[in-house]
Amino acid sequence: LLFSADSFGDLVSKLDSANRLVSIDKKIVTDLVDKKEKLDEKVSSLEEKSNEIAKINEETNKTLSEFETKKAEQESFIAEAQAEQLKFDAEFLSVAERGLVEHQLEIVKSSNDKSALQSAISQLINIKDNQLKSPTVIEEVRNAIDAGTAKVEELKAQEEAASIPNRGSGSGNAGTSSSGNAIVDFAYGYIGTPYVYGATGPSSFDCSGFTSFVYRNVAGMDITRTTYSQVGVGREVSY
Repeated sequence: LLFSADSFGDLVSKLDSANRLVSIDKKIVTDLVDKKEKLDEKVSSLEEKSNEIAKINEETNKTLSEFETKKAEQESFIAEAQAEQLKFDAEFLSVAERGLVEHQLEIVKSSNDKSALQSAISQLINIKDNQLKSPTVIEEVRNAIDAGTAKVEELKAQEEAASIPNRGSGSGNAGTSSSGNAIVDFAYGYIGTPYVYGATGPSSFDCSGFTSFVYRNVAGMDITRTTYSQVGVGREVSY
């Protein structure tokens, strides 16, 4: 480039142009180097962050694995504890606690004295709420309380029935032989209907429920619901 100059002025001009080109090239190179350094820094930073994320993921997976292991251990421990609790209840606790309520349970089972039943039920409720721990005995006591309460209600119904005056003869009783035949005929229509305690028909009955159903539908009479109260409604006949 310099040797092609036609004159000294041309040479100076070309030298100046060459210097400018060199300066521009240096600037470009410097910019490129600077950009490369910045890019390298970003790449390095991204790699560091990627490594950090990988490390965090690894630690998280490790923690989850440890958690699952501990969870399985706890579930196994709980199952073993429950099994031991059931065994302890069956072999020791229920045996001991059943002795606390044995007398009251026997009263509920065999007694027909309303006052004795009410007292036994009250005692069972108190013992259940304040002393019992055995699930087995607690369930037995609950069932006994329900049965005893039902028996007390039945005894109350008997007392009420006994207090009802005997209606004797008259139009209010079962009626004439013709109405009696109608009652029998109606009752025969339900032969084979299932017996279910406490049922009042028409798909199932118990004894007093059936007689109440028949008299109500044939004679339009309400002879009450239970056996004990029905005793006081009719009148005695000879065999």
